[in-house]
Amino acid sequence: MTNDNEKLSRTCIDILHSQEECTKIDALLHETGFTSMEIIEILAHYQYVSDTDDDNIIDPWLDSLAPPQKKILQVFEMVRGRIEQAN
Repeated sequence: MTNDNEKLSRTCIDILHSQEECTKIDALLHETGFTSMEIIEILAHYQYVSDTDDDNIIDPWLDSLAPPQKKILQVFEMVRGRIEQAN
């Protein structure tokens, strides 16, 4: 029974932590002022330039981003890293 209780407690803690992370991520995205479509466009462009695997394309594009756009990419990479760690 103790093992089951520990698993249940860990599951509850994980859910709470996940919800806290989602709230933090949502707040970071909200701060940028971008619409959902604008965020998708930034991420799509990021995926496109990343797929070129050409630093002569990637670096100038990243350098041209405004701070709020860079924040979008930072949040994306944070979430992607969490997903990669989970798998």
